[in-house]
Amino acid sequence: MDKVATVIRLLILVLCVLLFWAGALWNLCVQPETAETSGDMNRQEDYAKVALISTQENEMEYEETAMRHSIMENRIAELRMERDNAWQQLYHTVAQLEFAEKQQTLQQYAELQYCEQKLELLLSAKGIVPALAILGQEQANLIVPADILQQEYEKLYDLVLRNTEYDEMQIILVPLK
Repeated sequence: MDKVATVIRLLILVLCVLLFWAGALWNLCVQPETAETSGDMNRQEDYAKVALISTQENEMEYEETAMRHSIMENRIAELRMERDNAWQQLYHTVAQLEFAEKQQTLQQYAELQYCEQKLELLLSAKGIVPALAILGQEQANLIVPADILQQEYEKLYDLVLRNTEYDEMQIILVPLK
């Protein structure tokens, strides 16, 4: 879904650049020339250069932002895979327990996994992507990009507090750099 949004944004950016150039060509070729002084022509050329430089800077900034976002998504995906591998190892370890203990332990961990998925879904609905929730018996860890954490710290903290049974001292918000 994020790749589609990135492609759409890139297409919009390309469309804007094309429209800019079409307008510039229209102004240069189609509009009748009026008796302008050379100062007016130089001013128009200066405006065109400034607009071109501004467009190029915006393109570079957008590409850098997209690249940073992609890197963060990849890091979150790696962390999510590590978390899932840890869950799988835990399930294999639980298999050696007695039946009653096994059922109780599996139920506890299934509830933790459900809460992790619920938190990640709520964060995604609020537009906080990428994000990763790692819940344990003693604490809740929420991993989000550092810039989002700075802007949305209280909202993130409140979201975990309201949707889990952890108290204030058990919630850890981790910045992803």
